[in-house]
Amino acid sequence: MPVQLDVLIIGGGAQGLWLLRHLNAKKFKTLLLEKGELGGGQTCHSHGLIHRGHYYRDVDMLVDLNAAASFWESLLGTTGLRKLNNRPAIAGFGQVGRAVVSHHMNLWEQAGLIFEEKDEDEFPGVLAGGRVKTIFATREFSLNTKDVVEKLSGDLRHLIYRLDQRQRNPRIHVNDGAVTRVDAVIGRRRVELDPQVVVMCAGAGNKDLLDELDLGMQLGEPVQVRRKNHMLLVKGQLPELTAVFPEPGMLLGLFICTRSTANEKVWLVSDHRGSGDIDFEEDPDPDPSGEWIQVIVDSLHDLAPGLSRLRLQWSVYTGLTSERNFGGRKHQDDYFIESFGLRNALVIWPTKLTLTPLASQVAVRIVRTLIDTPAGRNLSGYRGIVRQQPAVAKETWEMRPFRNATAVKTKWMSGPEFQKTYGKFDIMLK
Repeated sequence: MPVQLDVLIIGGGAQGLWLLRHLNAKKFKTLLLEKGELGGGQTCHSHGLIHRGHYYRDVDMLVDLNAAASFWESLLGTTGLRKLNNRPAIAGFGQVGRAVVSHHMNLWEQAGLIFEEKDEDEFPGVLAGGRVKTIFATREFSLNTKDVVEKLSGDLRHLIYRLDQRQRNPRIHVNDGAVTRVDAVIGRRRVELDPQVVVMCAGAGNKDLLDELDLGMQLGEPVQVRRKNHMLLVKGQLPELTAVFPEPGMLLGLFICTRSTANEKVWLVSDHRGSGDIDFEEDPDPDPSGEWIQVIVDSLHDLAPGLSRLRLQWSVYTGLTSERNFGGRKHQDDYFIESFGLRNALVIWPTKLTLTPLASQVAVRIVRTLIDTPAGRNLSGYRGIVRQQPAVAKETWEMRPFRNATAVKTKWMSGPEFQKTYGKFDIMLK
């Protein structure tokens, strides 16, 4: 007998989990399917920065990010999720001129962001002697994304099911412009699901789902772009630092978030090019780009030259990030929801971690126009389905070295070994 649902969510990253949380609160009978680990795609590959927008020049984007951050603040209050940064986050500028800084300040004020300019003697000590000339304390904060996934899913795990590995994706049946049923293999058993609405939050897997539905080429071009995303890891006796540096300039748009090990700190470092210019379909080599690593290390030295005197360990990982393909056209919003002509299906394209609750709220509003009366929350799960609960992924930087078809996490290396492996930087690493 088919399992009757209000909504079926496909994909257990931050987006799918926020949507599950919001739909359950509205008493929609909802089930979530995940084929791997919760957060195992883009979510736990993230730096975990909850951004209020100081990095950007688009006022609408700043407003959205600032509003979305309030959802995250509420999650902190209701679940015990904790911010990682005990000190205020900072936004800093290099040698860009006061006019550029004033322009950003004006944008921040228009968007209602809170910030406070700091004197040079209040700069974090690690920035002494670097190219940062103007700095502001901001209200950004960073989160451990594994903790995010655990808290988002914690009291809803009975509604989350893992697909058997022998089934790559659930099979979605479409007739006359609507999803009629979804077949899934769960607990070694084929289960027929009958949802009123299907929402795909599968990240990079959205493309696979649409291709299997023969919907992915409706626009005459690929609907999704998958890019290589880089993150540099630095470990040692480092201070805590949660920071964004908005202008490319000499700092190349760096952002930094700190993690802790038993005795050391780890910096997760990337820049505005981290996922911006390497199309994975054109360059499917998962190895990190030596060119990117050379630039990011030199840029990090511009920011904090004292790091070159420390004995640090270095690593890097790459993986896929995904975005809606607009064929060179700029899309103004940073999340995008569409149906591809299906009356009862939605695709939420990957977005910034910060914006996932906002995209979820928009999706819930659409669902409410499609379903007159929610069936009510089913707090005991679904009878007849043997539940295989997906594990929660670790943050990628914590994983042991690995290599697969789309991602690489290197081993930790000394400065000289890292430099020998990836190129001749402008500085020598200890």
